[in-house]
Amino acid sequence: MLTEAKIAELKAAHGSELYSVETTSGDFVFKKPTRQAYDRWVDKNSDGKRTEAARELAQACLAVPDYQQLIAALDVEPALLLGEFLEACLTLAGVKEKHELKKL
Repeated sequence: MLTEAKIAELKAAHGSELYSVETTSGDFVFKKPTRQAYDRWVDKNSDGKRTEAARELAQACLAVPDYQQLIAALDVEPALLLGEFLEACLTLAGVKEKHELKKL
């Protein structure tokens, strides 16, 4: 469980935009991807390597815990990768919830 002190520490280290995903394996916190990490995800995803691309983006955005724990969680709940983990990363990248689209 994330304490207020841990959240403050993570925000100081990674910026104020963070998403937490609670799983049976523990809490995973994701930070905003860099433009380069997002570009790699788009390029690899368009090459048909969706799972590999998602895993690399999740790794680039992972604030806590470490990558080995992320892989261990995916061994238990593999759908987290293309589900909640990818959604957190893409939301932080600006894909959802940040901009209103209007048909003109």
